[in-house]
Amino acid sequence: MNIEKSEDFVHTHLHSDRSLLDGLSKPLDIARKAKELGQKAIAITDHAVMAASIRLWKACQPEKIKEGQPEAWSKQIKPLLGCEVYLSPTDDHTLREPVEGQPNYYHLTLLAKNVEGVRDLYELSSRAHLEGLYYKPRVSLPMIEEKKKNLIVLGACVRGPVMWSVYKEDPTQARKWMGRLKDSFGEDFYIELMNHLLDWQTSLNKTVWELCKEFGVSWVATNDSHFTNREDHYEHSILMAIQLKKTLKEMKEEGKMLYSEECYIKSQEEMEAVLPLEGILRTREVAEKIDIQLVLDVQEFPEFQIPEG
Repeated sequence: MNIEKSEDFVHTHLHSDRSLLDGLSKPLDIARKAKELGQKAIAITDHAVMAASIRLWKACQPEKIKEGQPEAWSKQIKPLLGCEVYLSPTDDHTLREPVEGQPNYYHLTLLAKNVEGVRDLYELSSRAHLEGLYYKPRVSLPMIEEKKKNLIVLGACVRGPVMWSVYKEDPTQARKWMGRLKDSFGEDFYIELMNHLLDWQTSLNKTVWELCKEFGVSWVATNDSHFTNREDHYEHSILMAIQLKKTLKEMKEEGKMLYSEECYIKSQEEMEAVLPLEGILRTREVAEKIDIQLVLDVQEFPEFQIPEG
């Protein structure tokens, strides 16, 4: 499905309520918000899981979602299925000890290009939980490289390997990660730049943008949405308080993890107010690389060869 020119920006980094105690938006609300904003495609990229993928797919189809829902309200929306994985700092995702000078995990945002890519993401998520659980369910870069023909790789938030290395003032490590990701995924690798009106983010984006020019890597504008509307920020903060086992007052006093009010599903106009148009338009390029045609409610059984006699 092609994306019409009436709205070019596409959210390619977005969390649903399947990012447990970290995302507030329900898949149906996400699809409805995209429709309201005139956007022709939208992604869900939950932390380490694919649990909302089928829900988003159904929410974006031109039939009734369920009894009582209006028919075909989201028929023009293209669902993008993805996952923000936790990435091991080494090529061994089973390593269960800290690595000097490295965090226990980075983030990478992965989008499936096709049905095979969706299957690959389910496999990566399963292996992360079964094999790579160390603080978080982790995968390694070689695991992703094995699936690269079916995936688009985005550099993720400040916890992405390039961003985090720049944030920690380690230019050598930043260049190492940028070079490897570019070599591995080529034109299917994009750096994400976000702007949540935070002072540190402005200088960080400038340095990473210069690295993009140096390495010939394209960048896309993303917003790391964790709730649907700006006014949902308070309810999302309650989720974070539950996760951290703190009161809201304690979180504010200790400078704990309270998300910016800007982490909602924004319109293209709102995105243009905080990031250059170049990266906003490139999100359409990413979405147009994706062609997923799921077939649901069909039972597939293996074929067994029965020996003669």
